Order: sequence, then structure tokens, then C-alpha cells
Amino acid sequence: TDQMIYLFSFLSRATTGLVSRSYGSTSDPSEQKKAAAEAGSAPLTVSLICGVLLSIFYAFFTPRMLAAMNVTPALLGPASSYIYWRGSIAWAALAQGV
Repeated sequence: TDQMIYLFSFLSRATTGLVSRSYGSTSDPSEQKKAAAEAGSAPLTVSLICGVLLSIFYAFFTPRMLAAMNVTPALLGPASSYIYWRGSIAWAALAQGV
């Protein structure tokens, strides 16, 4: 689950550049805030949508993923529990990076 979230680490790096360029594009403080907010809204929206989709994916496909990885039957319960919990907060994990 964590590796899937790390695939989206480009969002935080790209957002930093976008927001800083937008913030520095004007000298008026009120315009700086507005420009930064506009620049950050698209990456935040993408991260929330992707996070919700990941959460849904984990909710419905965890048993199939574990079966495909040939997880030992003794570990199915704890592994499923971990993936369900991590998957349920995937949207927040992605959004906090932006």
C-alpha cells in the first residue's frame, strides 16, 4: 500500500514549484495569495481524486491482491487488516503531501 502512495510523490515536488512560481509572479500580497491558491488547487484536486480511487481499490481488491502475492494463510488476516486501514486513509496520505 505504501509503495502505491509513493508513486504519487511527484505531486508534492511539482506543487512546490508551481506554487512558488505563482507566488513570486506578482508583488501585490493579496494577488500572491490568490495566485498561490490557484496554482495549488489543481494538484490538490488530483491527489484527492487519486487517493479516493486508491481507497476504493484497496477496499474491493485486497483479497485478490493478497491471493496474487501468495500470502501465507496465517498472515491473511493481519495483512488484510493492515491494507484496509492504510487504504482507508490513502486520500489523506496523498493530500497531505501536496
